[in-house]
Amino acid sequence: MDCNPAFLEVHHRAMATEFSLLLYGENKARLHWAVELALEEIDRLEHQMSVFDITSEISGINARAAEEEVIVEPGLFGVLQFSKQIHEETGGAFDITIHPLVRAWQFFRKAGTVPDADTLAEALSRTGMDHVHLNPERRTVRFDKPGIEINLGGVGKGHAVDVITGILRRNGITSAFINAGGSTFYALGAPPERDGWQVGIRDPLNLERHVEVLHLTDRSLSTSGNYERFFTVEGKVYCHILNPRTGYPVCGMLSASVLAPTALETDASSTAFFGMSVEEAGKYCDSHGGISAILCMDEIESVGHFRIEKIGFKNPRVTG
Repeated sequence: MDCNPAFLEVHHRAMATEFSLLLYGENKARLHWAVELALEEIDRLEHQMSVFDITSEISGINARAAEEEVIVEPGLFGVLQFSKQIHEETGGAFDITIHPLVRAWQFFRKAGTVPDADTLAEALSRTGMDHVHLNPERRTVRFDKPGIEINLGGVGKGHAVDVITGILRRNGITSAFINAGGSTFYALGAPPERDGWQVGIRDPLNLERHVEVLHLTDRSLSTSGNYERFFTVEGKVYCHILNPRTGYPVCGMLSASVLAPTALETDASSTAFFGMSVEEAGKYCDSHGGISAILCMDEIESVGHFRIEKIGFKNPRVTG
């Protein structure tokens, strides 16, 4: 790349968030062409994966899979396979069948609500990847009971980022940064004359600060945080990230950031780690090469402070 490379910055609204793409290259026309292809694919994936679009492929699966095997598009089937695998490997902390619980807590609305015991029990009875059966030979999905609903909110952006990255690579782009809603990133190569793309992990108690600043090259970072969406009832704060093993919003974790080779991995595992213990997250990272995490946990006895656990980084420390 020459000393004055072409640069392009594009913003695109999709999947209830904003995608931002920064690209460097030798030819601006090539950058525009690659971005146009990428944005078309983002829109296609949104239409395919949205549970709020009754014509989407996911909505079709949710409507039919309890009655018959449903053939799934190859890329989407791969996402379902990965989701089932990480569900098993995290002991159920990641679960794409969580949509009945999301409905019960009404997190798809601006203000959530605390469900009563019967509503929560009914939603839990319709939650669990054990009810989702995938057939790789026929590339089909089948639910073994009515009322199961898949929601790819915990992995969809990551999948989209990986697909975008593939499009850019195939079109000769070697330096780009993809930002999906400020929570999932992929750094392709590095900016000119830099050793990586600079990304900060937000302080969950002061979003104007960072707990860590990283320089990424050919690597993804995702963060799940309790500050993204929440509501308060009788002084108690309920974050939007649910623990599918209990049916309740996660307590005690402020944010979970994960670094991995792909955005599919970071998006899903940051969601899973948010509801896991440090020990569980550590075991997962130990058994999956190339994955590391930074967890920020609430110090209940010390208001305004939290503990940072760096899995694969440094020892825990307290900050404020």
